[in-house]
Amino acid sequence: MQGQIRGEHLTVRISTECAHCARSLHIVMDNEMSYRVEEDSAEPLVFHPQVNWGTFSGSNIIDAY
Repeated sequence: MQGQIRGEHLTVRISTECAHCARSLHIVMDNEMSYRVEEDSAEPLVFHPQVNWGTFSGSNIIDAY
């Protein structure tokens, strides 16, 4: 995430919906890759790429994984 690259604390709120039932989902994620789902009963599958941020020097993560 950009916060790790910049050395800053960042938080993003992702508004999306379930591909199966179209129910709204809101996921909050921070620069430590911690996340929480705002809807109590939702259990979405969330993943992030395994990127070595200590050696990462690209302008984006698309080619890193």
